[in-house]
Amino acid sequence: MELCRRFGDDDTTMSVSTVASRGADAFDRHESYSIYRQPFPFERANRFSNQLRWARWLTSRRSPQFDVLHCGNIRPVGYAVRWAHRKQRTPYLVYVNGGDLLRERRKAERSAVKRQTAQWIFGQAAGKNAASRPGTDNDIVEGRHAASPGRALSLASGAPRWNDVIQ
Repeated sequence: MELCRRFGDDDTTMSVSTVASRGADAFDRHESYSIYRQPFPFERANRFSNQLRWARWLTSRRSPQFDVLHCGNIRPVGYAVRWAHRKQRTPYLVYVNGGDLLRERRKAERSAVKRQTAQWIFGQAAGKNAASRPGTDNDIVEGRHAASPGRALSLASGAPRWNDVIQ
């Protein structure tokens, strides 16, 4: 949501799709961008039926028109974002923190399915953005041209390769 506050302006329309939350109406009312809440809370977002529901919403006519998706976490929303990318060829960026990457590494070591889905989510992303400490500025650690002509993502020097994290 911080991205919407910082980058939404007259030329750029930003909106958020997120989970349901108690008291959200009061919060949503004071924001300057549109917030589309899914009909399930965070605790149930990891259920396959809700991941599918979110993915279908992203590719439906009920969803706002968008040119790029910003995926705020790997799981569970990564599944929905990757689905939208696969169906509509919409580029997406993945934003994570170091703790998320370590959890993904552990999951990948224990499960071939988790390893494969992580490879799909990270592998198809137009860019990946990671912060090692909460509250610090994020560096784009890897990106590739995937959206529209004239737009590119910056690369930070000395950043870890994603393949070193999820193999």
